Amino acid sequence: MAAGQVPGQSIGSVTAHEVNEVSKHVSGIVQREQLPEKLLIVHQFTSDMIANRRGLRSYPGTALTLNVDGFGGPDIKRRKYHEFVRRADPGEHGFKLFYREDTNLMSPSQVLRLRPQPSFVVYE
Repeated sequence: MAAGQVPGQSIGSVTAHEVNEVSKHVSGIVQREQLPEKLLIVHQFTSDMIANRRGLRSYPGTALTLNVDGFGGPDIKRRKYHEFVRRADPGEHGFKLFYREDTNLMSPSQVLRLRPQPSFVVYE
């Protein structure tokens, strides 16, 4: 968020460089302390939320997951998933569903038919 912006009132963004710095930092801790892999989830619900997305990298010990987020019906959610997901993305892909805000909530079988299939599914 930019200075003076309020979460929930403004939509934030992040750069690939910022995500990479966090991932690299967590990777260092995991390796140094010999910890199990850590999940790093980056939510995206607008096309410009992750600047220079092609610059994202994976680091050992961090499971980078790009999670397609946002409200809507099945058609909108499928369209958004196909718009945001790239097979060349580092890490995994996720998909978020909302019990109250989504219309005609997608079933688990509908979600698992998405291609590429999401590795991470969140119900909120």
